[in-house]
Amino acid sequence: MGICLDQVHIDPPVILAPMSGVTDLPFRRLVRRLGGGLVVSEMIASREMLRAAQRMRRSSTDCAEEWPMVVQLAGDDPDVMADAARLNVDRGAAVIDINFGCPAKKVVNKACGAALMREPDLATRIMAAPQALLTTFLAGQPKLMS
Repeated sequence: MGICLDQVHIDPPVILAPMSGVTDLPFRRLVRRLGGGLVVSEMIASREMLRAAQRMRRSSTDCAEEWPMVVQLAGDDPDVMADAARLNVDRGAAVIDINFGCPAKKVVNKACGAALMREPDLATRIMAAPQALLTTFLAGQPKLMS
């Protein structure tokens, strides 16, 4: 018994939520070994991901035993988000999740996470840019109110 997210089968239907400072590579591997059906990276800043800092490499997708894997990205530039999404798909991510909900001050002050809800046009462009490049499922559910 499992569930499907687009073309990704999740069995068992147990999903590890993204948690900054918690869902690093060793923790995700542990959750998979203990039976988690889907693991999600901690939120990764797309610009820093592209700079390929060693710490970011360790926290993102680079391990076949984690498949299916979701990588959660944060950012404020549609083109950078698209490039970071492509990089992660090329490294094996099954799903890309765009963070529109993080209320942390250090994230919101960089116009990322929940701050994007103040900029509905930008949020729409951030969702559209990666989708144009990917065949992978793109998650992210901004609540855009008029």
